[in-house]
Amino acid sequence: MSSTAVHANGASTAEKPARAIKVQPLKFGTLAAYKEVCRARIAARHDAFKHKRPLGPLVGISKDFAAQFGGYFEVGLTVFHAEPGSGKSALCAQILAEAQCPGLYVTFEMNRYQLVDRHLARECGEYIGKFRTGEMSPERWDALFAEAHKRNPNLAKIHLLDATRVRTSLDEIKDAAIAAKGNSPHLLIVIDSAHAMVRGLRAGGKVSAYDATENCITQVQQLAADLEASVVLIAEQNRSERGGRGQSACANASVYEYGSNHVLALMRDQEIKPDRQGEVPITARFAKNRDGQQGVEVGLRFRCKTMSFRGDPDFVSSCCDEDDE
Repeated sequence: MSSTAVHANGASTAEKPARAIKVQPLKFGTLAAYKEVCRARIAARHDAFKHKRPLGPLVGISKDFAAQFGGYFEVGLTVFHAEPGSGKSALCAQILAEAQCPGLYVTFEMNRYQLVDRHLARECGEYIGKFRTGEMSPERWDALFAEAHKRNPNLAKIHLLDATRVRTSLDEIKDAAIAAKGNSPHLLIVIDSAHAMVRGLRAGGKVSAYDATENCITQVQQLAADLEASVVLIAEQNRSERGGRGQSACANASVYEYGSNHVLALMRDQEIKPDRQGEVPITARFAKNRDGQQGVEVGLRFRCKTMSFRGDPDFVSSCCDEDDE
């Protein structure tokens, strides 16, 4: 029996039935409704903390650099942008190697040969040029391959998806990520680069670069959520922002800054030549940082000959203000 409501004039009408709610439970509920799942997450993290297990892919590189992330990558998106020659691909490859968990490097720009050689050069301190000139013998390469894996056992957990040769779909990236993760609780994915990926996926130019970028980044974020993975995305800079250090310096789309946990600008002064150790200073500026101070800068040293990074113990930040670009 339906209830009735009485108006001020004495007339009564039947009350309207409540509208059926069709929102999925995973998206909508009270704090109490989410209590159990949230508590389970806290319990899992506390157990990992007690037993000194990483809560996500480790950041590495240097203590100062890792500290800005809280020591590890959360599930979600981190964006690196820089002008050419700043070592962003080398830095991300090294981050993947030091993550202490399975990793997937999706390359739309640098082929598999160059990527493997860079890992060997970095781990063994070998001059990268020797891999290109022909002076390195197969026997020497074998020795470097074995030595690199001995020095860094995590190299055995790195998977490469070479998207430079044939068109690669986002579904293929997801399948590769699932295979790379296996039964591990964590996975770190590096995509190099976002704009090369977009160029490869655009349907004959029928979709604008801006719309295609928005769509790809949104799908990458969904991939991270679905697989509970951390994604590092290498992005190009707007031509007008070359050398820029703000969130908005990434080309083609605003979704980078709004949908990411971190946005880092790598800055290199092209006037400074390599020092006696063959290193140049690189400044990593956290234009966006959900886990620390926005605008903070961390000093790095990049050795071009071995494609390797380390922290800069002598670095003094000249800019720690919050960026509002």
